[in-house]
Amino acid sequence: MLDQTLSNQGGLKGAVKRGLSVLDEWVASGVLVDAPDSATKWHRQGREDLAPSGGLFTVGVRGRRYFVSTMLEVEPAQSAAICQALQPLSDTEMAIFWLRAHGALGGQTASEAVKGGGFERVRTLAEATSAQARAELALDGA
Repeated sequence: MLDQTLSNQGGLKGAVKRGLSVLDEWVASGVLVDAPDSATKWHRQGREDLAPSGGLFTVGVRGRRYFVSTMLEVEPAQSAAICQALQPLSDTEMAIFWLRAHGALGGQTASEAVKGGGFERVRTLAEATSAQARAELALDGA
C-alpha cells in the first residue's frame, strides 16, 4: 500500500516518488522478477528465446532490470509477439498492459487470456493499444 506521506506530496517530485514506491512494491511482491536471475534459470532450461533481444522487455527499478512475472507464464514466442505489437509503448506502459484486467478480454489479464487460448485476441488488443498510442503521439506532435 502506498505510504500516506507519499500520497500527500504534490507536483512532479511527489509523482516520481509515488511511481518509484509502486515499482518497489511490485518488486517486493513478485509482480516484477529479476531479469538476470530469470534469464540464467531459463538459459539452463534451454529457453534462450526469453532474452530481451527476442522481443521481451524489462522494467528498470533502481538500476536493476525486471521482467513482468505474468508475461513469463505464457510461451516466449507469444510473449514476444505481444510485446512487439505494443511498440512504441514505454516499458512501464507495457507492464501495465500485462498486469491489468481488460474488458476486451472478458475481464482477464493478457496472460490469463493467452493461457485460455486467446492469444490472437490479446495480440489484436495489443496492436489496437499501440495504434491508439501512436495516434496520440501524432496529435501531440501536430
